[in-house]
Amino acid sequence: MALLSIAAAQPLTMISEVGKLMTTVRSVEGSHPIYEYESVGFEGDLPAKDYRAALDVVKPQLAEGERVSTMSASQQVPSMRPFGKDVVVRTTEETGCGAFADCGRGRLFILERIDGKLRVHSIASWIA
Repeated sequence: MALLSIAAAQPLTMISEVGKLMTTVRSVEGSHPIYEYESVGFEGDLPAKDYRAALDVVKPQLAEGERVSTMSASQQVPSMRPFGKDVVVRTTEETGCGAFADCGRGRLFILERIDGKLRVHSIASWIA
């Protein structure tokens, strides 16, 4: 007789559960929270495993002196919705700017979920 083991599904840990709420942004398009999690600003809320998956995709592509500064659950953040994808990762070159400041230059990694995995859809540069 074979024994079957059915494990109860583990609930996903959300950024909202492990991050520090910094502020809530309110606008006519809606509102969204901004958390600090592992020294990265996070707009919206996603499972922490998606945060880590996004880092796994982006980090190997970072140049020397470039770091992840913010990440957005793009469909929850009005200013990011036009990208039409799942996660937007903003990088900043080390220029002495504050932790979440948009000064200097960096890149936007637009990530989409394909076959259950986050993958780079496109990359854009930005200069402030």
